[in-house]
Amino acid sequence: MFWLAQLTDLHLFDDPAQRLRGVCTEETFERTLAAAVAQKPDALVLTGDLTQHGGAIAYGRLRAKLQATGIPAYCLPGNHDDPATMAQHLQGEGVFLTGTDWGPWRLVLLDSTVPGRVGGYLAPGALDLLGRSLAAARWAVVALHHPVWPVGTDWMDVLALENAADFWQVCQSQVATRLVLQGHAHQAFETTQTWPTHTVTCCVTPSTCVQFRPRTPTLEVDSHGPAYRWVGLGENGDIGHEVRYLEAVKNTP
Repeated sequence: MFWLAQLTDLHLFDDPAQRLRGVCTEETFERTLAAAVAQKPDALVLTGDLTQHGGAIAYGRLRAKLQATGIPAYCLPGNHDDPATMAQHLQGEGVFLTGTDWGPWRLVLLDSTVPGRVGGYLAPGALDLLGRSLAAARWAVVALHHPVWPVGTDWMDVLALENAADFWQVCQSQVATRLVLQGHAHQAFETTQTWPTHTVTCCVTPSTCVQFRPRTPTLEVDSHGPAYRWVGLGENGDIGHEVRYLEAVKNTP
C-alpha cells in the first residue's frame, strides 16, 4: 500500500502571527502537518491556497517546513496563490510542482486557477495534460484546487470549476482514473462517478485552518478543527481514504 496525506487551504501569511477569521493559520498548519507526518506517509499532496496573498516569504517558510519532514511534497496553486512566486520560492529539493509516478500509480497535478478570479477553470493545455497523463497511466490520482462536483453549499458551488463537464469527459474516456482530490471548499465531501468501464472517487478535503459550514446559503464558519485526508493506494487499483480532524484544536464560529 502506498500512503499519502492530502493537506489543503493553508492560507499562510508572510507574517506568521497573522490570523484568518480569528485563527492563526501558521499554528494550525504546523499541527496538522505534524499529525500527518506522524502517520509516516510516503508522500504529501498540497492542493492549493497554500498562502493567503501569494507572498514569497510565506512560500519560503512553507518550503522549509516541508523539506524538514523528509517526505516528498507535491504542491499546486489555489485562487489565493501566485503560481509564478510559487515556482520561484516554493519548489526545491523534495518539494515539487509537477506530478510523479508511484509504482503503478500516477499523480496528475492540475492548475485550475484563473488570475483575478475565485472560481476555477481548466485551460485547454491543462485538459490536454490530463488526457495524456491518464492515457499513459495504469492507475491515476488527479489533484486540483477547485471542486469538480457540487458539494451542496450554494455560495461555494458557484465558485467551483467552471468547466467541470470538460474535466469529466476526459476522465470518462480514461479508465486509469481512480481518485480526484480537491480543496477550496473548507469542508469534507465525497462522491463517486460511475461509468460501465470504471468508477472514480471524488474527494474534497477540509482546510488545515478554518472550516466552512456545509449546506448553507451564505458563508458560515464551522466549529470543526483543522484536518487532512489520509489516502491509501493499492497495487491493484484499490483506494481507501478518510478525513482526520484535529478535534483538540476547535475553531469558534
